[in-house]
Amino acid sequence: MASRFMRRAIAGERGVFSLKGLPFGSYYVVALDRVPDDGSDAWQDPEFLAALVQNATTLTVRDGQSQTIDLRPVTR
Repeated sequence: MASRFMRRAIAGERGVFSLKGLPFGSYYVVALDRVPDDGSDAWQDPEFLAALVQNATTLTVRDGQSQTIDLRPVTR
């Protein structure tokens, strides 16, 4: 399921990742040590996402803005 409000990125060796094209708004951001392995879209399951909110960082993005945040992986 594609959504312009949800993204998944894989961090490189140094833990850096980039997301582009998010519309203005507030987002939950979380780093995971792994995503669910029961299907390619399993990470978009509403129950899985709801469980992540308590460990997520809230980030507000404005048009054309670039931001840097530090995240610690959540073990699931």
